[in-house]
Amino acid sequence: MTLTDTQSKIVAKATKKDVNCWHYLTVQGDPYEIGFQHGYLLTDEFRDAVRVYTHMTLELYGMDYSFFVNQAVKMHKDTIPEEYLEEMQGMADGFTANGFETSVDDVIDWNDWMELTGYWWPQVAANYSNNPPQGPRGSHCSGFVATGSATKDGKPVIAHESFDDFWSGQYFNVCEEIHPTNGHAFKMQTVPGYIDSMTDFYVTDAGLGITGTTIAGFVGYDVHGMPEFIRARKATQYANNIDQWVKLVNEGNNGGYANIWLLCNINTGEIARFEQGLKHQELLESTDGFYYGCNACHNPRIRNLECVDNGYNVILVNKLVHVEHALKNYYQRYLGQLMMALLRES
Repeated sequence: MTLTDTQSKIVAKATKKDVNCWHYLTVQGDPYEIGFQHGYLLTDEFRDAVRVYTHMTLELYGMDYSFFVNQAVKMHKDTIPEEYLEEMQGMADGFTANGFETSVDDVIDWNDWMELTGYWWPQVAANYSNNPPQGPRGSHCSGFVATGSATKDGKPVIAHESFDDFWSGQYFNVCEEIHPTNGHAFKMQTVPGYIDSMTDFYVTDAGLGITGTTIAGFVGYDVHGMPEFIRARKATQYANNIDQWVKLVNEGNNGGYANIWLLCNINTGEIARFEQGLKHQELLESTDGFYYGCNACHNPRIRNLECVDNGYNVILVNKLVHVEHALKNYYQRYLGQLMMALLRES
């Protein structure tokens, strides 16, 4: 399909470079332009991902992929701000222009898939199945954020790693830099066709770093709320500081993709851990030390009132102890070396 002159000018503002199976994408402009650039340049990757997810949705849930498309549109389309509907329409038009016919409803569901299958479906599966899932989806990732005496130069450091099935994880290979007309520019690790990260790693030109690990065993979903992929994207694009980001990501909170968010601000040296349940939240902030997330929620209200048992207190089956021990051990060794160096200089 031949691009129109207008479409060609839109695509010309973007770049894509493939390195070692990673796709480095830079997009810019108004919401529709950003979406069209992303869609047109990642059509082949999106087409293959949808092919695999369509097959695996039936294999894992016994329900067709189209079932979740319909549910996503029914529940969430009216909650999505116009800005992001325009971006998703641009994505759909970009995919279509490059030979893979796609509607905006398809893009909405694609962005909503993880939340619907992992948080909504466990609550309603008994209405469709004689053998519904026994509890919420599993959790896999770990991350930490550190600052002050916990880092070599005293500046914030943030890191994250994902563990997931190969069939889905193979598509977490897009590094996208977005320069929107409104709000802050930002970089994120993402997936073809997504408007947010989903792998939860962002860096913004406001000086913010954001990552997170989902809360294991979380149960609770408000069908009238706003999906997490919209809340996280809006917070990342428009927040000037950590407190603003937390406020924005909590507006319309529906419990979807409940997270232990880790944040830093390179301008102030601050770090934070925001554990976000549906009914309960906890925000901790500091300018010295570290926070970490490994799916096990620390806050006792969220952990006991909004989650099923996730082995928090069972040392042998919980990586919580191992992560905390490793971080504290490294931190203490580093502080010891620092003190020895100071003593030698004195």
